[in-house]
Amino acid sequence: MGRQINFYMDKEKEDEFVRFAYENGLYVIEDNFDKNEIYEYKTFEEYILFHKLGKLYFYKEGYNKLIIEDFFLDSIINDIIEFSRTGYVFDKKYLTEGRIWFEYKYYDDNDKLVTKNEQLIKDYEMLSRWIKRNAPLHDFVVNIDGKDCYFKSYMSEKMVELNKTRRYSF
Repeated sequence: MGRQINFYMDKEKEDEFVRFAYENGLYVIEDNFDKNEIYEYKTFEEYILFHKLGKLYFYKEGYNKLIIEDFFLDSIINDIIEFSRTGYVFDKKYLTEGRIWFEYKYYDDNDKLVTKNEQLIKDYEMLSRWIKRNAPLHDFVVNIDGKDCYFKSYMSEKMVELNKTRRYSF
């Protein structure tokens, strides 16, 4: 049982978001499964300088100890918040939604329902509120088979403007 919020944020706004997470005690872990490497960026500066293109998670000291098997962070059992950045497919002029997501309850190996760390839930809610304040809910237009279709998503102002130009599909 998980929760998520999707968004479209430009790189500067996403970096503000990550800085906010660091200012509130979270830090980024990157799972580069292809290279069998996991990186922990304990400071925002390390994150900006060194993060690659792996899967990103927020983690905080005081959450349950991470369980890592074969260089894989299981989002279901670990106290982590998955962070997917807004994606840019430049050759197709297409954008994909970013999101934060976490699992707050799961069934263990003995079929017992486990509720995760209460602080993890509070931190997710804090991050979700930041997104809603800094990338508010907007209508946006997508042209599907020659017809304009209207959707809603949390979007930074730069993404709203980009959608208006119709240079990129959302």
